[in-house]
Amino acid sequence: MDIKHLDVPGKRTVQEILGNSILATIHDFSAKNIPSVTEWQNEIKHVSDVALRQTIAEVLYGTLFVYKLGLVTLSQGDELLALVRAQISEHGAVCEAILVDMLVQKKRKYPPHTLAKKPQYPINCTYHNAHEKISLCGMHWIIDTAFAENIISANLQNELHKLRKKRNEVHLYSRKRYSFINTAKNCFTTTKMLITETSVWQATL
Repeated sequence: MDIKHLDVPGKRTVQEILGNSILATIHDFSAKNIPSVTEWQNEIKHVSDVALRQTIAEVLYGTLFVYKLGLVTLSQGDELLALVRAQISEHGAVCEAILVDMLVQKKRKYPPHTLAKKPQYPINCTYHNAHEKISLCGMHWIIDTAFAENIISANLQNELHKLRKKRNEVHLYSRKRYSFINTAKNCFTTTKMLITETSVWQATL
């Protein structure tokens, strides 16, 4: 029998089929047993901005997918560092966005913040651009203000500041080495704590 008769129909090589099979297995493992985007949307339904809620849900799904992808590929060195940076950055952004939305729902008028971009005006949370204005104040102010408004607990305030500091260190000039699994778990735990506490707080409005 001629060896060409072993070719796969459709002119796909055995290597291509094997590669696709491996990729499919990796994808299935990474996607298995993690909440879908829709499930995340339901969990953060206390976030008032619909578009923001969709984005947060997509990011949360993505962070868990990337976490499991890192486990299955056994990433090391620079590749591992890139995955750690992604976990820290994404969870930090999610937490900040949720806190901003909660402060907007408080419908308060905050005085000008010294760290905000100029020109500085009071932040009126009843205005349409309140999310943007509060975001300009920086995560440090956002965390402490959320605590002052009794939106989050003192313990969560501390954990959020730890996450904030880690996020400030993920730039290219900082090459700190983190444990991938522990860092990812800590970031996720902090995010889950925030979702729980803000959901409880929002229900009192």
